[in-house]
Amino acid sequence: MSYKFKIGEPVRLKNRPYRVVARLSEGGAYGPRYRIRNEEVEDDERIVVERDLRNHAPKGRSADI
Repeated sequence: MSYKFKIGEPVRLKNRPYRVVARLSEGGAYGPRYRIRNEEVEDDERIVVERDLRNHAPKGRSADI
């Protein structure tokens, strides 16, 4: 299985900053899954499929997508 994001890498979900906490098994037809943690809200942790995530680009730079 090929993962696009590494553990510890900053990502975006619905235009909010998160960080990859763990890589999980493939989610059926949806591809690789990740556990992510919000960088702004302490208790916001989610499990998402890879296609829902975007690279997190620093302010002033475009995302590498």
